[in-house]
Parts: sequence; structure tokens; C-alpha cells
Amino acid sequence: MRRFLRLPTCVAAIALAVAATISAPASAQKWPKAEIDAYARSFAGKTYVMSLGGLGNTLVYAAPDGRAYVVRAFDKAVVPGSWEISYSMSNRSLIACVRRSSVKQCATQALMAQSPSRRGDVFALSQRRALNRVLSINFDLAEAARAAR
Repeated sequence: MRRFLRLPTCVAAIALAVAATISAPASAQKWPKAEIDAYARSFAGKTYVMSLGGLGNTLVYAAPDGRAYVVRAFDKAVVPGSWEISYSMSNRSLIACVRRSSVKQCATQALMAQSPSRRGDVFALSQRRALNRVLSINFDLAEAARAAR
């Protein structure tokens, strides 16, 4: 009978040890704030053609003040929004997120490194409500330039 009384105590001790082991790496995964800030500084003030999931590419001007100006494929309207840099536990990497209306889409730092970009608000997205024509599904910077004329 004494052996059975010790069993719950052993099980509880093992469960606590496992929980501590599982939670330790997750809390240790916090990304250094200095790296997040450095990536935010390099991300800001550029115009990107981003593949954010869903249908086609997205044209984004990431203003230095955290505002974003977004044009989706199959559209010409410039929608104001915001952008932020954070850490993704699931991807274990920095991510750039763009929010427009109630939609938030994110891309990893590695994916953003492959995205075409130009320094500045090259298509004056922050000063217009629409491009002059609709963007195709997989548009590039050259097509965006033609649509902005």
C-alpha cells in the first residue's frame, strides 16, 4: 500500500520536470530587441513587392513612422495601414507584418530578403488613393511603375 501512495508523488514530480523542460526553450526563444529594432530600421522607408500569401503579390510602401500604404494584386486602390517587425515562435525568425483594415499578413525575414524593393516611396503611394490601372496577379516593380504613371 505504501508503494501506491508514492506513485502520485513521483508522477507529479515528473510532470513538473517535463513542464519546466518544455517551457524553458520557449521562453529562451525571445529575440533580442536590438535585432528587432535594427531590422525595423532597415525595413522602413522602402517600397516592396511582397508575396504575403493569398492571391498574388502586394505592393507596400513601409513609411518610417510605421504607416503602410498597400495595393493588392487585381486592384488599384491604395489602402492605408501599418507595419511592424516582431518575432515568430512558429518560424523562429523575425517577421515583417503589414496590416490593412482588419487583415494582417506577415512574411519572414528570409522571404523579405528575396522580395524586390526600392528605397523611398517610389510610386508616391502615401500621397495617392489609387494607381492609374489594376495590377496583375504576379506583378513586379516595372509593372507597378507603369500603373503609377
